[in-house]
Amino acid sequence: MQVAAKPAAGTVTRAAVKVRWVLAALLAACAACLGYQVYYVVLGKNLHEVVPGEIYRSAQLSGSDLRDAVAKYKIKTVVNLRGCCPETG
Repeated sequence: MQVAAKPAAGTVTRAAVKVRWVLAALLAACAACLGYQVYYVVLGKNLHEVVPGEIYRSAQLSGSDLRDAVAKYKIKTVVNLRGCCPETG
C-alpha cells in the first residue's frame, strides 16, 4: 500500500485554496448584504406597511417624500412622534 506524500511545509493544498475561496465569497456576500442594508436604512425612505392598506410607518420623510407617500398609499392621517416643535422640521 502506497501512502501519499505530505506536502512540503509552507505549501498550500487545493482543498485549502477552495476553502479560502469559499470563505472569501461568503465574506463578500455578507459585506454586500450589510452595505445594502445600510444604504436602505440611511439613504432610503424607510417606509413600511404595518397593516397592509391601513397602517404605515416611516422615518422622518422630507416634504416631497411625504406628499408622494400620501398620494401613493392614500394616507388620510399622519401622526408625528418626534416631538412638539414643528418649526424645527
